[in-house]
Amino acid sequence: MEVLKHKTTPVLRSLFRNRLLQNTLFSRGLSRNRLLQNTLFSRSLSRNRFLQNTLFSRSLSRNRLLQNTLFSRGLSRNRLLQNTLFSRGLSRNRILQHILFFRSLSRNRILQHILFWSLSYYCLLIFFSPGPPEKIDFIYTAAFHIPLLIAVYINLGLLVPFILRKEKYVYYLLSLVTLMCISAGLNTFLFNVVIDYLVPSYYFIAYYNFPELFLFALIYLGLTTLIKLSRGWFMLVRLQNEKSETELKFLKTQINPHFLFNSLNSIYALSLKKDTQLPASILKLAEVMRYMIYETDADYVPLENEISYLKNYIALQQLRNAGSMQLSFEITGDPALYKVAPFMFIVFVENAFKHGGSFIQIQLAMTGHLLRFHVVNDKGELDDPEPLDFKGLGLDNVKRRLDLLYPGNHRLEIKDEATLYTVQLSIDIL
Repeated sequence: MEVLKHKTTPVLRSLFRNRLLQNTLFSRGLSRNRLLQNTLFSRSLSRNRFLQNTLFSRSLSRNRLLQNTLFSRGLSRNRLLQNTLFSRGLSRNRILQHILFFRSLSRNRILQHILFWSLSYYCLLIFFSPGPPEKIDFIYTAAFHIPLLIAVYINLGLLVPFILRKEKYVYYLLSLVTLMCISAGLNTFLFNVVIDYLVPSYYFIAYYNFPELFLFALIYLGLTTLIKLSRGWFMLVRLQNEKSETELKFLKTQINPHFLFNSLNSIYALSLKKDTQLPASILKLAEVMRYMIYETDADYVPLENEISYLKNYIALQQLRNAGSMQLSFEITGDPALYKVAPFMFIVFVENAFKHGGSFIQIQLAMTGHLLRFHVVNDKGELDDPEPLDFKGLGLDNVKRRLDLLYPGNHRLEIKDEATLYTVQLSIDIL
């Protein structure tokens, strides 16, 4: 029995191992199959969910995009409609203004022409009638004006705008002589041939010969041409004056921000130092700004006001420099008797403070009708490479304003020496 037990034990062990191996392999296979199935199922589920989410997102995006597009289109259409209506309204207003302007202009011109020819008719009627004018004199004077009317309006409508104003003087002279000859010939033909058929109850003849009729045409064409050119010249002068006034206002507005910028820089420097003079500097700036805004609308202001403006600016700058600069401001004469263009001197004083060193000398002298302004300052070391305003906008601004306000009545000299800047401005105030 013991031998049998020893023999069966390895067999049982082998059988047990085989079954265990089979079970293990089966379990592993089953687990792998289940794992594979679960993985495939999960992947399929994930793909389906991802596909659903993608389709849902795309559908949602398309719906939102469609809604946004429709909303944007509706909004754009509304805005476009509003802008179109606004533009149409604006255009209609401008067109209406232009129509009214040209109607007014046309009415004035028509009235002027009627007045001119009425005066001409009256003068020639008196000239042609040795005594009290009769019916035949009225008819003759009216007929005499017909060739002159034709010649005058051909000259004003064709020759002047298309030949004379294009500076084709030789062609214009030849055309004018030809037109005067045609006018004289037409007058002769009118009284010798046509007028007898129109008014057979009266006997008309050409009382003037060809040279005399030529002279009449010359007088009328020359006179109307001069009136036409003088009107254009006066309109040109008016436009130039309006342009000069606009330019002066623009130059004046350029000075204000330039000055304000420099003043704010000065106040900013005081604030960095926590200087006790900061409130006083703000008060000075307020006084300066009040003058600039409320008292400089006219082309010329009292010289006293301009001097007060300069003094306030100098006081503002001295608060910043805190006595580190020697400054003198001398006034000779009575400023109450003079007026001057505003902001004419401030640029030179600004540059003296901005680029000056240890001293500034300012002199303002009034003698008779002559005003002299003199500024001298030494050159200090510049903290930045900023170019001097003597070569920039400030000086160009002053020069242009002097040319517009005091043409031929001023003299400006600027000397840029090694250590000094000198400005000498003389204005002849008539």
